[in-house]
Amino acid sequence: MGRTDEEIRKAREDWMTSDRFGEVKGYDGARLDTSNGPDLHVLLSDAPVREGMAGWRVFDDGRHVDLVRLKGNKDDQNYPLPADLDWSKYPSVSVWCDRFDVSLGAAALFRA
Repeated sequence: MGRTDEEIRKAREDWMTSDRFGEVKGYDGARLDTSNGPDLHVLLSDAPVREGMAGWRVFDDGRHVDLVRLKGNKDDQNYPLPADLDWSKYPSVSVWCDRFDVSLGAAALFRA
């Protein structure tokens, strides 16, 4: 189902001016790169980031939020985030392969 030019214009205006979506600011670390894979998602999780294989399968074990399907694995990307999300419950973000239940990259989140 396609959208009209007016619907697209209105959605873009809502995106830029409403408080329905939050924004993550202040991250000045390395880019979170990932390899390509099937069925990739962006997950917020209550699991801590762990190095190596110890961190591959932990991000869906406890509390987590599947934010969106990943657009791709190249270049910068932006995703709308619910404004009412309690960030204190999710100290990490993961690029999650839902098909194989494995993380392809993760980073700790913190308040700036």
